[in-house]
Amino acid sequence: MNEFGWEQATHRDPLTKLSYLMIYIRDWVTSPDKENFMDMLINVVKEHTGASAVEFEVNTTGKSWDDGYIDHQSVEDRDYDYLFDEMILKEFLFGNGKPTMTITEYKNGNAVVAIHNDGTRIISYENDLQLDYPLNIDIRVSTKCSFGFNPSTGTAVCDFCHESATMNGTDCNYDTLFEKLNGLPVGIELAIGSNELTDNLVIFLERCKNQGWICNVTVNQGHLKRDKDKIIECINAGLIKGLGISYRSGFSAIPPELLNYENTVVHVINGIDSIEEVLA
Repeated sequence: MNEFGWEQATHRDPLTKLSYLMIYIRDWVTSPDKENFMDMLINVVKEHTGASAVEFEVNTTGKSWDDGYIDHQSVEDRDYDYLFDEMILKEFLFGNGKPTMTITEYKNGNAVVAIHNDGTRIISYENDLQLDYPLNIDIRVSTKCSFGFNPSTGTAVCDFCHESATMNGTDCNYDTLFEKLNGLPVGIELAIGSNELTDNLVIFLERCKNQGWICNVTVNQGHLKRDKDKIIECINAGLIKGLGISYRSGFSAIPPELLNYENTVVHVINGIDSIEEVLA
């Protein structure tokens, strides 16, 4: 067993995570959840390891300093009850080996919303969900795109564009946009459709980061060659958390630095994009 919660720490190995959960169940969960949580924990371990039985050596009669401890400020509101969903619990214990950490947590109506570093959103609430704010806000910041409708020729590279972008479109007023968003709580996610990472957009992303908002930005694959360096700078600075790339066949391949970024999602369009081309 171990002691947890005195300071920030990252644990990747399943045994330490198991120790944490067992102490949590023993000291901070009451019946009947205590029994239900322990049964779920045992079942998940058995399923993952193939073991026919699981035996934990722990003092279950009450708190014991010799058998581990979690500092009360880490768990006194039963903050980790959400882990006791079989899928979430299995990922927490035996996931991809990367640390799963909460990067922000905030109150929204009668719910507590936690955002993990891998993009997972956990919403914990009792009774009916009643939110005071949207969890995510979609924003189009520009109607201008080099692949949009060309008034001179009457054609567009992406003639199916749902944004109705044009080559002579305009950017939004970022000051007005920021004022509209002002008052949102820390942790709100913004899904920003961007045709170009302009200097004004980068400044807006910086202001959003200072507010504690999470910005996820979607760009066209055809613009990656032009904007790659600026995108990487924004990711490294924490201005962009999730990166969406709209796939387009015929353009240069997605740079490995962006394709392998852990929070990159490639968007495809059913009926337009060929599965064979996407997987090639």
